[in-house]
Amino acid sequence: MQVTKFPCGGFTIGLSLLHALCDGFGVARFVHSLAELAGAKSEPSVLPVWQRERLVREIDNEPAKLPCGVGSRASLLATSPYMSSNDWVTEIISIKDGNIKMLKDTLVKDCEMPKETFTTYEILSSCIWKSRSRALNLDLDKISVLCIVVGIGHVLDPPLSAGYYGNSVVDVYIELTARELHELSISDIVKIVKGAKKKAYDKRYIKEEIINIERMIKEDAKSDPVVDGLLVMTDVRNIRLFGSMDFGWNDPVNMRFLTFQESARNMVMILGPSKLDPEMEGGVRVVMTLPRDAMVKFKQEMDALLQLRPRF
Repeated sequence: MQVTKFPCGGFTIGLSLLHALCDGFGVARFVHSLAELAGAKSEPSVLPVWQRERLVREIDNEPAKLPCGVGSRASLLATSPYMSSNDWVTEIISIKDGNIKMLKDTLVKDCEMPKETFTTYEILSSCIWKSRSRALNLDLDKISVLCIVVGIGHVLDPPLSAGYYGNSVVDVYIELTARELHELSISDIVKIVKGAKKKAYDKRYIKEEIINIERMIKEDAKSDPVVDGLLVMTDVRNIRLFGSMDFGWNDPVNMRFLTFQESARNMVMILGPSKLDPEMEGGVRVVMTLPRDAMVKFKQEMDALLQLRPRF
């Protein structure tokens, strides 16, 4: 943990963490406890609890179910002519609340499901997945994978203790050929993403995923270097960092997550808006890393989708 002070009186707090130890909610709990101690409390209101055994299952003899891009399935993953570039850029793309609402309204009408609701995460992950695939010019007949990270702490029975700070997430992998991804409408892709998220909360699915993690550890299953067609979507807007970091100078005005470039190439983070930009209230920021040439095309693709220029 590092604090950097600036001549203007502002400061930043930097945290470095190992994901094997905790997830985003665990980090939020840690920072919230620090803020309470800085506010003169003698101990945190919620004491930390290590109950990792709750999310460990006995190892069986069944083979691990590997996602595309791991082990023998790596050859099925789509590749891109851009990914070998040495010229990579990371950009923060701001998406205003009005654009998101317009997309939601259009999707509800298009799906003919007036009672159906789509979350910002479901819509943006669908748009980003499609736009990234097009921007990278992925092999049309090979597989593009969207990995969505879903928190399960609130659906476990019995529930985890409030002070639990370890990982309580599962991954859900959605596989489509790049051709299917290009040809399907955003409405169709959103429905697929929404269905996958629902599956993640099924108790049988959670149990199987926890067991499968043990299998993959046993087999030492790792992703191959070729990961062009893999996209990991993570949303850090709701991990309770904002509003829990008042060290005596009110809440923070901005927050960023940084990752190693190798990981960033396959990861997209959805952040809340900075409080320094009142026009972005209700909107989101998308952190994306791509080869420079592909980034130009990606932003064009996203702009077209957000302006509702293509046919859904």
